[in-house]
Amino acid sequence: RYFVGRIKLPPGFANDIAAVLSARVGRDVRAFAAKTSTVNLHQRLLVIHDVADDEVSWGAGVQYAMLAPNARMLSTTGLGHHRVLNDAETIRASLAHVLGHAVGEKLLVSNADLQDALA
Repeated sequence: RYFVGRIKLPPGFANDIAAVLSARVGRDVRAFAAKTSTVNLHQRLLVIHDVADDEVSWGAGVQYAMLAPNARMLSTTGLGHHRVLNDAETIRASLAHVLGHAVGEKLLVSNADLQDALA
């Protein structure tokens, strides 16, 4: 729904797109929603998100980092949605994460935060 709204398609297209994608992958694509699938992700995860991202809110990144049991959050400033991928600092942080170093912050989550994030 977010994607459909973002590119200004009629709201009904969200269900049509989901049906086509579900038929292609043989599974309901709503099962892949980050909110629900992140809770079951037990691998180490580094969420890198820019506070000024105008495509996906920084709060969404925070939610993913809170929901995944082994996640850490690295916030950037001034990179937006796309430049974060080519930034030397985030590339170094990503490599450090892959090598097993603790990068970013471990976000603590309360039961109330968890319930809000999953709502």
